[in-house]
Amino acid sequence: MGHLRKQRLNRINDICQETEFKVDVNPKYFIASEERSVLWCPIFKAASATWIHFFFESDPNLTSEQRREIDDGTKKPLDLIESTRTNLKSPNDFNEYRMTFIVVRHPFNRLVSVFRDKLEQINQVDKDWFVRTIGKKMVTKYREKTLKRFGHDFFSKGNNLGAILPVKYQRPSSDLPTFWEFVQYVLDEGWNKADEHWKPAFYYCSICTINYDYVIKFEEMELEAPILQQLITKNSSLVEKLTGKHFNAKLPTLVVMTSSSHKNTLMFLMMRISNDW
Repeated sequence: MGHLRKQRLNRINDICQETEFKVDVNPKYFIASEERSVLWCPIFKAASATWIHFFFESDPNLTSEQRREIDDGTKKPLDLIESTRTNLKSPNDFNEYRMTFIVVRHPFNRLVSVFRDKLEQINQVDKDWFVRTIGKKMVTKYREKTLKRFGHDFFSKGNNLGAILPVKYQRPSSDLPTFWEFVQYVLDEGWNKADEHWKPAFYYCSICTINYDYVIKFEEMELEAPILQQLITKNSSLVEKLTGKHFNAKLPTLVVMTSSSHKNTLMFLMMRISNDW
């Protein structure tokens, strides 16, 4: 992992020098394990839930009551997350931690994943919150253009009510946004207003401002995560337990989803998230 680590950190350094892109550090985006002196910036839709579980399940200060609430589903680790927020004021404060890391994901895969999970269907976790709020804005702003581009038959039952692929949970009507509408929304909105689930990692985690110690890839989680967890916990049995429990993500059907958008649209999207490559 040493060679990969150096290669990735050098890649980040080269891009940051080339673009001179700097983003102020926002302390609310970071989670810390003060006990182990480890700091992490969770990039949503890049195994963030898995690592939140790891932080709490491996925390020696977690009470038996808190552990029971997590195990039986009464509380999710996210419910306890506020206690891990940091009071960082400047990049220099990161020197106080012996380890800083992020988990990154292919930017197109991340966009497809958040759309399929949060907006294309009503899932069991968020229910219809994303659909009722952000999804409704997408449909209101772009549905007329969608109909002109794809036609009314695009929203037929035979075409999954506008979903490119069959959904896992529930898509009750064609009132939910399409992937094309989602892409237009991402292109049109500024990153300052972007939802954290698709805000680029370079922006969200101040990658050109903070010198991270480790960068691991979502696509290589099964291989790389146990190594990093071992460095954090120094407990191999706990690493094996967490790896088996959470690292079972499936890659979205990237090619099929992105093929619904025009080549020029995808090029614009690539330019908007180019620093995440």
